Amino acid sequence: MSMWTMIFLIVVVSLAYSAWETWLRHQRKATGGGRRDEALASEVEALRARVEALETIVTDSDYDLKRRIDDLEAPPRRSVG
Repeated sequence: MSMWTMIFLIVVVSLAYSAWETWLRHQRKATGGGRRDEALASEVEALRARVEALETIVTDSDYDLKRRIDDLEAPPRRSVG
């Protein structure tokens, strides 16, 4: 085997190894992303439930009544002018 053939084989093998390593890294990242998507989806669902609970509280008639009573108890504002 000549020296140039040996150099050529070393370059080809190193490039092939680099491409294989990059492909493996990409595969690991792609499979790990699914777990993150599930975690984000569950967090979004929890936040939606909290917003729904807050909407229920704010649109409840007792809340509005309490706010009106608090407005009555507050001292009247003076207008400057």
